[in-house]
Amino acid sequence: MFRPPLELLFTGSFDEAKQKAKMENRYLLVNVQKETVFNSQLLNRDTWSNEAVKDLVRRYYLLWQVYEDTRKCADYSMWYQAYEMPHVAILDPRTGERMAVKEGHIPPEVMRSWRS
Repeated sequence: MFRPPLELLFTGSFDEAKQKAKMENRYLLVNVQKETVFNSQLLNRDTWSNEAVKDLVRRYYLLWQVYEDTRKCADYSMWYQAYEMPHVAILDPRTGERMAVKEGHIPPEVMRSWRS
């Protein structure tokens, strides 16, 4: 329904995303979505399109967005659980530690204040 933030996304696998984030010395920002969950659409429409959020992502994170029913997500789900969609997590790509997680709709003002 609403376009994902293509200009911000890393489109490779979970392992490739971890490697790239590690090489760039940034945290991995994982966003698992379910296409039929409206809060996932709201995240694309309101949060990822917000200029302050975009700036935050570009500065500190590598954003990896996948749908929960895909093979790419299965690789993430093998190590981490996503209970409610959308699921947004910060991972340290060096250790794999999940440093923070938020599930459900995340308004731009909350995401703007969310730092690793």
